[in-house]
Amino acid sequence: MCVSQYQTPQGRIVYSPKTAMSISRAIAEQMEGTSWIRRMFEIGVRLRLERGAENVFDYTLGNPDVEPPAAVLEALRNAEEPIFAAGTVFSNVILPRVAGGSSQVPEYGFIRASGHVAGDFVFTRSAASTPAIATATPSPAQPRPLPESRLTPADAFTKGTALYNAKRYNEALPLLTNSCDANYAAGCVDLGFLYEEGNGIPRDVAQAVALYRKGCNGGDAIGCIDLGVTYEKGTGVPQDVAQAVALYQKGCDGGNAVGCTYLGLMYEHGSGVPQDAVQAAALYRKACDAGDASGCADLGIKYVYGTGVPQDFAQAVALSRKACDAGDGAGCASLGIEYENGAGAPMDKAQALQLYQKSCGAENPVGCRYLGMHYEKGIGVAADKAQAVEAYRKGCDGEDKDSCDALKRLQP
Repeated sequence: MCVSQYQTPQGRIVYSPKTAMSISRAIAEQMEGTSWIRRMFEIGVRLRLERGAENVFDYTLGNPDVEPPAAVLEALRNAEEPIFAAGTVFSNVILPRVAGGSSQVPEYGFIRASGHVAGDFVFTRSAASTPAIATATPSPAQPRPLPESRLTPADAFTKGTALYNAKRYNEALPLLTNSCDANYAAGCVDLGFLYEEGNGIPRDVAQAVALYRKGCNGGDAIGCIDLGVTYEKGTGVPQDVAQAVALYQKGCDGGNAVGCTYLGLMYEHGSGVPQDAVQAAALYRKACDAGDASGCADLGIKYVYGTGVPQDFAQAVALSRKACDAGDGAGCASLGIEYENGAGAPMDKAQALQLYQKSCGAENPVGCRYLGMHYEKGIGVAADKAQAVEAYRKGCDGEDKDSCDALKRLQP
């Protein structure tokens, strides 16, 4: 099992245009309520008048006063390729310049909503023959690949991930291996997932664990979370829930929202830590606010039962809807139950049915079970035993015991 939001090799988060849209909408709403951007400009003007323009560094939108570092400009001028990733500039020029002989090595963080497979920016020249500084633009859907012998660790990781997603596992393997061998932490984690799943190579869980560990130690939050899952389940290592908690904490602290959700579940059930409903709710909220739909769904359930938070059905519905809209099957199942029972939402059996269909389509076994019940009993739809059997079977395949029992009842 591995972390999963958007299905890349080991669940690496790839920020979609939908993410960027929601950010833009939030800013638009703020602008409707108050002219906060104008006030930032006005403050900048006032400070310049009061203290002198040379003493004010204005970082408000559209007014960057500080030029990029010389090393960055030099790297852009001297780049030989007409198309190259920002990670390449970092690996080839910035990292050696900044790190020097220091034991502290700077790390490169991918950029959200860039359109690149790993959340990077790709630079392109306006004309390949012109030695002018390249302009940062979102990556094209199929950027021209660099020659294999000149791939940086970041580029090898990016290309290897893309090949994995295309199910070209044998081609992905050497690229991810090269990336990991060069101590690119994310490459190690993706390579670990390749070994854990046994795609294109014999399955080797012990090797996967070692690679997750290397990625985690190299600063990759998802590597810590994946390693935590192996300890929680006892996959390739002796089961150690306390160690799993520590790794989920590291992933959460490292900025990965899924790690916060997993840590919340440990507090929810008292696994490896004292049971603490309030702490679980706080972690779900942190995950939800950071964009993890499953954290929103779990927090919604807390509001339904009033555990760790005051009972609030309207809040539960809002969180379930947020999770469902983001494609979380559990969120859709919870929202369906809320519509079916009129808890925080108008009672609507037909709407509940649609939500169970969406949940089951997202392979949530609870959603499949409720969908089966509706077809079996004709709730909001004409009774249909065949459809009920199919839904229960999907729920049972997802290890939902009630679905399995219902399937046995209909097909003894």
